[in-house]
Amino acid sequence: RATAMDRVRSIEILTELHGGLSQRVASVCANANAPLVRARTAWSLGVRPLEDSGNLLLGLSRDGSPQVRAHALESLRQQFSKLSIATVQQAIAANVAHPEKRIRQAAALLATQLPDAAWNGLWAQQAGSVPQARLTLSLVNLWRGNSSQINKPVADVALGVLTQSADPNQRLDALRLIMMALGDYHLKEPPLELYTGYSTPLPLEAERALETRLQTALARILPSGNATLDAEAARLLAVIQSSDATVPAKLLGLIHAGTSATMDFHFLITFSRLKTVAVTNHTAAVAGAVLGLDRKLSGQQQRTKQTWDTRLGELVGELLKKDSRLGDALLRHPDFARPAHLHLVNLLGAERRLAAARLFLTAVQRNAAFAWTEPLVDLLSVLPDEEIHPLFRRQLNQVALRDRLLIELSSKSLLPDREAFVAGLGSVRPETVRASLTALLQLPADSLNTKHHLAALRALRGLLREPKEQSARANALALLTRLTGQKFAVPEPATDLAKAYKPVFDWFAVKYPALFAQFDAADQDSPARWAQLYKSTPWARGNATRGEQIFAERGCAVCHSGSKLVGPDLAGAAQRFSPEDLFNAIVFPSRDVAPAYRMTTFQLRNGEAYSGIVAFESADGVMIHTGMGTTLRLNDTDIASRQPSALSFMPAGLLGGTGPQDLADLYAYLKTIQAGL
Repeated sequence: RATAMDRVRSIEILTELHGGLSQRVASVCANANAPLVRARTAWSLGVRPLEDSGNLLLGLSRDGSPQVRAHALESLRQQFSKLSIATVQQAIAANVAHPEKRIRQAAALLATQLPDAAWNGLWAQQAGSVPQARLTLSLVNLWRGNSSQINKPVADVALGVLTQSADPNQRLDALRLIMMALGDYHLKEPPLELYTGYSTPLPLEAERALETRLQTALARILPSGNATLDAEAARLLAVIQSSDATVPAKLLGLIHAGTSATMDFHFLITFSRLKTVAVTNHTAAVAGAVLGLDRKLSGQQQRTKQTWDTRLGELVGELLKKDSRLGDALLRHPDFARPAHLHLVNLLGAERRLAAARLFLTAVQRNAAFAWTEPLVDLLSVLPDEEIHPLFRRQLNQVALRDRLLIELSSKSLLPDREAFVAGLGSVRPETVRASLTALLQLPADSLNTKHHLAALRALRGLLREPKEQSARANALALLTRLTGQKFAVPEPATDLAKAYKPVFDWFAVKYPALFAQFDAADQDSPARWAQLYKSTPWARGNATRGEQIFAERGCAVCHSGSKLVGPDLAGAAQRFSPEDLFNAIVFPSRDVAPAYRMTTFQLRNGEAYSGIVAFESADGVMIHTGMGTTLRLNDTDIASRQPSALSFMPAGLLGGTGPQDLADLYAYLKTIQAGL
C-alpha cells in the first residue's frame, strides 16, 4: 500500500545505510508498476550488487521505460567486471537501435568495455543489423579505436547508411560519424582559423577511393530539402575538398533572399574549399552573396565577443584566391560601398584601392548619414589632397575622428585648422601630437592666446614620457619659442628628460604664474562649469532619438558597441550611475580609467611607437586598438618596451559645444541601452 515515492525513499535508505536491497525486495521492486521504482531499483543494483544482479539488470535494460533502461545500462557498466559477457552483449543488443539517443549512447558506453574478442564478434554482426544499430556500433568502434588514423570501416558503414536510409536523423548521424572517422574537426593548427570545422587533421591522400565515394554520395544529397542535412553534407564536401563540377552551383543555389547570414556564410566557406575550377558564371553570385551578408545580419555582427569581420576577411581572402575575377566583381556590385565592407578593401589589392576609394567617396557624398570611421579616412586619404581635404575638414566636429583627420590634414595645414591642431596637441596618441606640432609650425602663431601656450606646454610634458620623440620635443620647443618670444635650448640626448626640461617649465611658472596654475589640472575643462550645466539640464525630458544622433555624431558607437569594444559596454550604465557621474566620466575621461581600458605605449626596435588598448595577447605578439575601428598587430620580437599609462583612450572634449538639452537627449538615449540586448 506504500506510494511509489515511499518505495523510492525506502530503496535509497536501504542502499545507502543498510548494505543494499535483499534478493526478494529487489525482485519485487524490479517488477513494480511504477517506472520510478524500477529505475531506482536499477540504480541500487549498480551501487550494491546482488548475486543475481546480472539477470535483474538485463531484464530492466529491456524495460518499456527509457528512464529504467538508462539506469540499468549504467549499473551494468558499473558492475561490468562481475557480470557474464553474454549478459552484457544481450543488454547492448537490446538497446543499440533504441529510439532515444541517450539510451543508444548508454549502450555504446557499455560496449566500450567489452574485451576485444567479444567486441569483434559484435562488430562482425552489425552488417546484418538495422541502420540505427549499425550507426551506434560505429560510434563504439570510434570510441574504441585509434583516433590518429582514418577509420575506414566506420566511414564505410556510415556511408552505407547515408545512401540507403531515408530517415534524416539517421543520415545526419551518419554524416557526423563520417566526419569523426576522417579525424573530426581540425582544432589544433588548422590551415586557417576559418576552416577549423571544415577540415581534418588527418591526411586524406591515401584514401582516394573513399573520397570519391563520399564525393558522389554527398553531391547527390544536395539539395535534400532538409536545411540541417544540407549544411552538414556541405561541411563534408569542404573537408574532402570536392572537385565535383555540379557542387558549386548547388551550394550557391542554397543561398537566396530567404536564407540566414549564418547559413550563407557556411555555404560560402564550403565553396571556398572546393577544388573545382573557377567558372565565370559563379563570380557574380559569390560577390552578391558576400555583400548581402551584412544586410541579413541586421546588426548581429556587432554583438560583443564575436569576430565577424576577421572571419569574413579570411573567407573573402580565400575566395579571391579561388577566383581572380571576384575582386572586380565586388567593386562593380552596387552594394559594395557600404560601411560594413570597408574592411574588405585591403583584401582587393593595391591596384584596386583607388577605385574603391572613388566608390566610397561617391557613397559618402550621396548619403549624409554615412558612418565615418578611421578606416574610411584611411581609404579616402589615397585621393588627391585638394579633393578630399575639404571633406575631411567638415568632419573635424567629430571629436572621436579628430586625431586621424589631423594627421591627414597636417600635410597641407590651413589657418582655419589652427584651433583643431591646438586641440590635437592634447591627444594621447603620439602620432597626432607630432602631426599637430608640424602643422602649427607651418601656420602663423597666435602669441596672444594663452590656451595655445598651455596646450604646447602640456604636449611637451607628454613627450617627455617618450624618450625617442626627440624631434617632436624639438618642434614643441620651437612652437613655444614662437608663441612666447623666449628662446628655449635643451641639449639632447639626456638621461633624465624631466631634469633637462625643468628650466622650461620653471620659466613658465615665473613668466605666466596664473597660466601655469592651470597646468596640472587633471582635464582641460572647468568642473565648476560642468556642475552648473548639470543643474540646468532637464534630465527627465530628453529625446532619445535626438540623443542617438548625438551618440553617432560624436563617434561614441564606434568604441562603445560592436564586436571589438574599445571602451566599456554602456548597456545598463544609465541605471547604475547618476547622470552627473555618468557625464563626468565622459567630460573628464582620464580621472578614473578601468585597467582594461588604459592606454599602453609600445616602443618598437625600429624607433616607431604606437599607443592603444591591448585587445589580445598571444605567445608571439599583441593586437592593440589604436583608434576608431583600427587594430594593429605587433610582433613580440619587434617590441622593445611597453609603458602603461593612466590616460584614457577616450579623447577629452567629446561633449564640447553641447547644451543642457543636448545632455538630456543623450542621457535619454543611454537609458535605452539595456543589459543583455
